[in-house]
Amino acid sequence: MNSRFEVYQHQERGLHAVKVGFRWPAFFLTWLWSLRNTLWLPGACLLGIHVVLFVLARGPMVEMPVSIGIFAFAMHVFAGRFASRWQVRQLQGNGYFYRGELPARNSADAIAKVKQTNGVFLPEWRNTAKIKFDILPANCKPVAAIASLTIKSAFRFRLIPFLTFLLLLVVIGLPAVLKSDSTAQGLIQIVISYTLAAVTTILAFVTLWLATGSMAREIEDSLLQMVTVKPIPRWQIWIGKWLGIMTLNVGLLAIAAYAITVLIHLRAQELNPAQREILESELLVARASMKPELPDLNALVEEGVRIRMAKNRDVSIDINALRNVLRKDLEANLQVVRPGFVRRWLVPTGIRAGQLRNQPIFIRTKFRSSTFSTEPIRMQTLWEIGAPGSTNRVRIVRELTTDTFHEMRIPPGLVDENGVLAMDFINISPSAILFGFDEGVELLFRESGFELNLCRGLAIILCWLGLAAAIGLTAASQLNFNVASFLAVSLVTLLLFSGTIATVIEQKSVWHENKEQLGPAKIATDKVLVPMIGGIYQVMRLVQDFSPIDSLSTGRSITWTDLARAYAQCWLLLGSIIAGAGMILLTRRELATAQTN
Repeated sequence: MNSRFEVYQHQERGLHAVKVGFRWPAFFLTWLWSLRNTLWLPGACLLGIHVVLFVLARGPMVEMPVSIGIFAFAMHVFAGRFASRWQVRQLQGNGYFYRGELPARNSADAIAKVKQTNGVFLPEWRNTAKIKFDILPANCKPVAAIASLTIKSAFRFRLIPFLTFLLLLVVIGLPAVLKSDSTAQGLIQIVISYTLAAVTTILAFVTLWLATGSMAREIEDSLLQMVTVKPIPRWQIWIGKWLGIMTLNVGLLAIAAYAITVLIHLRAQELNPAQREILESELLVARASMKPELPDLNALVEEGVRIRMAKNRDVSIDINALRNVLRKDLEANLQVVRPGFVRRWLVPTGIRAGQLRNQPIFIRTKFRSSTFSTEPIRMQTLWEIGAPGSTNRVRIVRELTTDTFHEMRIPPGLVDENGVLAMDFINISPSAILFGFDEGVELLFRESGFELNLCRGLAIILCWLGLAAAIGLTAASQLNFNVASFLAVSLVTLLLFSGTIATVIEQKSVWHENKEQLGPAKIATDKVLVPMIGGIYQVMRLVQDFSPIDSLSTGRSITWTDLARAYAQCWLLLGSIIAGAGMILLTRRELATAQTN
């Protein structure tokens, strides 16, 4: 089977042929092939990467063979893809010039054909079509072409190399500047929380800038008009640009994530054995949670109302007020543990009972004390875990701090034959203790590894970036570059003030004064602004309901359900509205008048 070869000629050294396309010898041999063909710089770089991967696989990343394998495979693909380009650049640097392209069995056959025709390239050689692996439907090819042009323009302006360097600088430099407290939690806080948040922020603003620039600049410079004269619908141009931007984001996120993973395992060598055990068992995992079953408060409230009404037949009783009083009493009885009393939680494990019998489980708890204090209070606590009356019940006596999350590790084998784990808290303190419904007590157990959890977290971040790209493209579909950039950045910056917006909604006022001190003008302003801000906040919650960075830094599992819900809310619901508006605006815009706008 013939392949395609490019022929180059030197005035003194003669002809040289280079195969076009993917080079399988370079894919399998990488640095050996490069050095064999005197490609010294690529060969040295590939050899250095191989040595680094070997050291990491035998040392700090011995438990992450999947990451090592993925990066090594990507390096081999990279070598096979760019091997011909390296050879061509070397030949051109040595004085060779391009003669033409022809089909041949190998490089020697290509040179022999050229010599047989005395250097004349026959028409049938030039007209031979290149064999392409084409699996795209015909109606998808324009979209793929626009996406490819978007990616090429980003590389042409040196944006991607600069961003890659900037992201690596943030990932490596930020943990070097911020000093850790030599604990596993401190290490993860710096390497994941701060670093991944910085990476997400940089990519969000770059995505907005690239989206508005790639659309608005091409309209203003009359470049998009050259595309629209072809039989390509404008909505396909919009989607193609979005896909191109998202492809760049996928690559940049992958580079940043791999650098973060390598940095974690390198910095983990600085921890003592106890902290390293905490890192591997509590933080570099994906832990799912289970909470105790709560009684049906609505049913209990209605039963209480029925009993009260049966005893007191006064028709003037406010039923709703009675329900509120009964609900508060029930919630207080279920959350408060008085001194000397015991509070028991039962956690049904269901289908995970067999799994939890054979692995350690963590109890995560947070409580408050009835004793007033402006600072957290250290209190002695007593816990008994396991089926009541069993011989392997575990007793834990530990000093814990109020208003703080604590985790206690319990050994396996405490789940009973019915799949239920019983937990008793004995209040040995002189004051009452309150365990909230949401944050009081929950079980944490290992569901999967850190790598899979990191991939799900990055997928949610990619979901955010996709929404940012849609906002930028939609703004640029109607406005010029400066106005579109300002609008897009303002909308994303608004997300940073979600805490202030939540406070306004909670207080039902945008003013700091008490409601009694507000004048008529301020009251009228609140009536207009508070509902408007409330609507904005509801839209913002569609995006902010998911926090992959917090989950990754605490070893919490990001479930597939969370990932699906993120894409349903951000893309299918909010993103589809923004994208539809952008396509309509671009379709109806008069591109010929863009220069005068």
